[in-house]
Amino acid sequence: MFMMSIVNFIFSFLLLTDVSGYINSFGNRIIRNNKLCASSYNNDYFKYDNEYYNFLVDYDLLESKYNNLLLSSGDNSILYNSIINDRIDKYLIFESNYDKIMKFNSDPNNFKLGLNQFADTYEIFNENNIMKDKIKKNEIIKNNLMSVKQLIENPNYYIDKYNNISSEFVWNSTYISNVKNQGRCGSCWAFSSTSAIEAMMRINNFPVDRLSEQELVDCSIENNGCNGGLMHIAFDYCIDNNGLTSNNVYNYTANDGSCKINYNNTDIVMFKKIKGSNIKSYKFTIPRSVLDIKASLKTGPISIALDASPFEFRFYKEGIIDIASKNTSSINHAVLLTGYKEYENGTYWIIQNSWGESWGENGYAKIKITNGDGILLSQIYGVYPYI
Repeated sequence: MFMMSIVNFIFSFLLLTDVSGYINSFGNRIIRNNKLCASSYNNDYFKYDNEYYNFLVDYDLLESKYNNLLLSSGDNSILYNSIINDRIDKYLIFESNYDKIMKFNSDPNNFKLGLNQFADTYEIFNENNIMKDKIKKNEIIKNNLMSVKQLIENPNYYIDKYNNISSEFVWNSTYISNVKNQGRCGSCWAFSSTSAIEAMMRINNFPVDRLSEQELVDCSIENNGCNGGLMHIAFDYCIDNNGLTSNNVYNYTANDGSCKINYNNTDIVMFKKIKGSNIKSYKFTIPRSVLDIKASLKTGPISIALDASPFEFRFYKEGIIDIASKNTSSINHAVLLTGYKEYENGTYWIIQNSWGESWGENGYAKIKITNGDGILLSQIYGVYPYI
């Protein structure tokens, strides 16, 4: 009897107050078995249903079964309802990311963000295409010491190197490979390495299409495949093993695999190494030295590492990235540094990423040049090959 009185009181309170809208809104968000209850569907709840549908179409993520549903119903709301019921977890991530992107872009002083292939998976799979084995501090210290050793051993090289540094310098598409896509595998280190070698080969008049990133993923055992790696160790592999084979014969799978090359069997012809990929050496950039990084670019594009974890980098679309590092920032992604240019507020680096052409400015990004570690920690680790 007492419980019935409490229940009656609660219902009476709800009728006398204007909270029914909140109750209905909450009911619309009830999820069972990771799917929205069809009976609680409300178009007002899915504020980006059309945008989500267009996103799935643009990135070829929409299963063909939905085409028949649209034809048979002729009603977009029924189609959207079906799609989102099947993808409710991903849709909610999309909605959250879309809100964050619009809020960021509402500030005219910011660079611009945009939807890309990560729009409905970022909060689930955000580790899958950056290095899980982040570059550790001891590795950075070791590289710092290596760069100092280089300077002490050959000071004349650096005196010559620092002459005639221009205010702008960019390697163009004659030398740079097309933008690649590493997929859901933390093999960015392999892509940065092959792209640097390919550019160096073209600079030295060696013809090359695409070297095998998968060979590095599978066979550079001192690195960790899809979990991460270091570009100078990839260069060591090329030095020790007479270069790399072609992606055409050892193609990329975006998965860890067993090394297909038996180095004890000299009769294997199908994995013939590409002439010019057998680099002779490599050099580190001097960490935090903008001057040295600019001077090093005269030799060729540079494999660099940075922090790819910020939301602003993941959804970068255009403009010049200028964000502060956080205490939790760490180096976890490798890209190719291709040049630098001046603009009204200073100078920016130009990088080529390996997340496909739909990311950023057709696969590229601009990062403001600052003193010290650099935006996204981009001035700490850099290495470039010699043929």
